[in-house]
Amino acid sequence: MIFVTASDTGVGKTLLTCLGLRSLRNRNQRPVGLKPFCSGSRADARHLHRASGKPIDLEATNPWYYKTPIAPGAQKHSASFQQVLSHIDAIRPCFQQVILEGAGGLLSPLGRAFHLGDLILHYQPKVLCVFPNQLGVLNQALIHHAWFEQKAPGISPQFVLMEHAKPDASASSNLKILKRWLPSIAISSIPYLGARATQHHLKAVQQPPLARMLKKLFPHE
Repeated sequence: MIFVTASDTGVGKTLLTCLGLRSLRNRNQRPVGLKPFCSGSRADARHLHRASGKPIDLEATNPWYYKTPIAPGAQKHSASFQQVLSHIDAIRPCFQQVILEGAGGLLSPLGRAFHLGDLILHYQPKVLCVFPNQLGVLNQALIHHAWFEQKAPGISPQFVLMEHAKPDASASSNLKILKRWLPSIAISSIPYLGARATQHHLKAVQQPPLARMLKKLFPHE
């Protein structure tokens, strides 16, 4: 299993997950993308559903959808931890690789008293943490590293910086500084692929440098 989380909402989790799904399919694998929780819009789940090749219903890709755009755990009828485990465990044996995308950030409440970190502790998956390559990423990355060291020392997450169309003054040095501060963490950088890259990920994964990077980020199960 591969879990994709991030420093916040809207920073590139869905794009990276779609790229990973397409990369695996290009290598003749049978993956599935799961987005258990969506709030406000179901667009992210639809992107994962298409990138997976629609092997399951959208409702199975995204079983908990809330119209109100607030954290899933703040919703009136939130899910229990056991409900989420049961859903994942029912789907997992049917595929060669499961890529699960979180909602919001690593510790955003997903249900009644649990967050994605609790699912990570339960499944011990490969974890990809997505960050926007902009001012503030050094703090965000170091905080995530500290959480994994304290709460999940057996897991070594990989960090992925998402580049922007118009990089700020920090973007050119962030990767170098993070590698110096976090020498034990594998850190990658995904180039800016365009405003509609999530919808047009098929062409992107055919670019040789990106294809090689995705093969490392999303290995076979």
